[in-house]
Amino acid sequence: TAVRSQMKVRYNPLRPNRFAYYGATHGRFAGMTSVVTAPKLITSTLACSVLDPIDQTVRQLNQFQPEILAGYPSALADLAMKSIGGDLSIQPHYILSAGEVLTQTNAALIKKAFGFQPVDSYSSSECMNMALQRSDGPGLSLMEDECIVEILGDVNLPVDPGESGRVVLTNLNNRVMPIIRYDMRDMVTRGYRKDQEPFEPIQSIDGRANDALPIRSATGGRDTIHPLVLSEFFVPGIKKFQFIAKSPEEIVIRYNASEEM
Repeated sequence: TAVRSQMKVRYNPLRPNRFAYYGATHGRFAGMTSVVTAPKLITSTLACSVLDPIDQTVRQLNQFQPEILAGYPSALADLAMKSIGGDLSIQPHYILSAGEVLTQTNAALIKKAFGFQPVDSYSSSECMNMALQRSDGPGLSLMEDECIVEILGDVNLPVDPGESGRVVLTNLNNRVMPIIRYDMRDMVTRGYRKDQEPFEPIQSIDGRANDALPIRSATGGRDTIHPLVLSEFFVPGIKKFQFIAKSPEEIVIRYNASEEM
């Protein structure tokens, strides 16, 4: 596939763009909300759940043929593998990564499959547009017209450029339920602001990087369990837990439980 240096969202006034989202679809998540509320006159949408078998998602995408593809970077990387393997046959002209850390490995895999780099973004249910990939280099620009993002250290003071800190968010647009100085529990590295750069940059998003858990299904095929599913795992009395894949057939669960168990 020829590598395209640039991606653009193309709008045809006579036909809606086909937009596919691959992420969490089973709750009131920001990504799913954007799919449901997308204007129908300019966008035709398809929502694919990361909880469904990936072969089912591949069939849906092959039939839908999205022009715009968005989702979790780990999920997009799974689709990239299916594309490289020949099962997935789509040619999106814009790919948006959101909801997780976009690793260099996943970015390279997506580029290999589809011919261009995905656009990285930092978004959440608390604020849809927190940061977007810088056009002139690595890192992301904070959308300071949408939100106030404080990057704080251990003593609750702003960190210096190049240092890592936790994100504290104030959403400037949510009038129904204001979010003021909400601790996101995300870790980012503050960037170096260039002269006359309009928005504060972040060098990288460091926290909440999780890998999908490889498994073998009951029919013998290989599949994965998305980290989103594991994050909802709940057993009364268990304080912390860890899933370790020894092989697709063997998974070890380590846990820290209360004394009552």
